[in-house]
Amino acid sequence: YFHNKFTPPDAFRAIELFNKANELDPDFYLPLSNLAGEYAFLGSMGAMDAHSAYEQGMRAAQTVLAREDSYAEAYASIALMHLFYDWDWEAVRSNLEKAERVGASDTNFFISGYMFYGSQREFHEALQFLNRGLAQDPLNPMLLVLHAQGLMYLGVYEQSLQTCRDLLVKIPEYRAAVELQGFIYMAMGDLEKSLERFLTYQAMTGGPLKGISVLGYLYGVMGQIDKAEEI
Repeated sequence: YFHNKFTPPDAFRAIELFNKANELDPDFYLPLSNLAGEYAFLGSMGAMDAHSAYEQGMRAAQTVLAREDSYAEAYASIALMHLFYDWDWEAVRSNLEKAERVGASDTNFFISGYMFYGSQREFHEALQFLNRGLAQDPLNPMLLVLHAQGLMYLGVYEQSLQTCRDLLVKIPEYRAAVELQGFIYMAMGDLEKSLERFLTYQAMTGGPLKGISVLGYLYGVMGQIDKAEEI
């Protein structure tokens, strides 16, 4: 639940629960494997020191592989760590292939594959990865918002916006969808709607300095230099 909310506070809560699950059942490897994904997310978002996040995430995934070297989710998590931390594309690809060979089917695998191919600007391949995930879990909010992002990169703006709208009907507080709407409207050239979405997103973060960098950029593009400089 907290993992799928896709915000730093919820990721920290997910880490607490994954650690507790690991204490209760050390032979159940999924919580440890998922820790790597949470640390990758927090490090990439600046919510944790990137080096510390990478070390803790890699330690968790490698602990799993030391016990069970065919555990697909651990390879997917390692791929995610390399993707966000050191941009080691070969390590990302290698770990995704290892995860695939041993039957990967978890969310981290599909997210890692999408982000890897997206980072290489291979957006059709990226969406193919997500479509495989959505075929298994069609209501997963992270997969849905990333699918909408991929459509945005391909210029399919209306479908991308509709995916966000549908998601927000189900989960009104899902701020990743609100943020993405801001980027979609920006790409469409509708700066007023983009500004409204980013202001809503910033208010949803609960902190005065969170989510403001894009507002500074947007105010600059709109010619509101005083507001941009204030930010």
